[in-house]
Amino acid sequence: QSPSSVVITDTNGTIEYVNPSFSEITGYLPEEVIGKNPRILKSGYTSLEEYKEIWKRILSGERWKGIFQNKKKNGDLYWEATSISGLKNHLGKITHFISIKENITAQIIAEQKLAESEEKHRLLMQTSTDLIHITDIHGNLLDYNSAFLKHLGYTEDEARNLKVKDWDAQLNEQQL
Repeated sequence: QSPSSVVITDTNGTIEYVNPSFSEITGYLPEEVIGKNPRILKSGYTSLEEYKEIWKRILSGERWKGIFQNKKKNGDLYWEATSISGLKNHLGKITHFISIKENITAQIIAEQKLAESEEKHRLLMQTSTDLIHITDIHGNLLDYNSAFLKHLGYTEDEARNLKVKDWDAQLNEQQL
């Protein structure tokens, strides 16, 4: 009943169990993946060296946490935050691995869009020859472009403490 995808493998990585969330996310039915290796989900994003490091850690009894970009049955790519741990028997020997995965595709896409938006903002600010500045409600300078500083003759260090009243002498602080 977990909204997270759960996969249990033997120590060779052969899938023995997947929960319904796994099927909902990947499009694979349990009978299509049981007996196979989770590499059927590989997208090519994670390198062979990274997989070797993951196996080294989990075989030594450590828990591994990270992010994979995987491929669904229909070929669509998705992102998941994953935690893989060994399951031990009464003697302390690892007999299985459990992987709990959370689909974070929407979060990754939102982060990518935010980064793109920030880059566009930065490019617009720095390449514009117009004087651009942003202040808060109290008149403190929050952001500016180089054309603005050059026109007013301030340095980057001086700009950190500027207020509108410092360059607009026509209005007093209360009017601003």
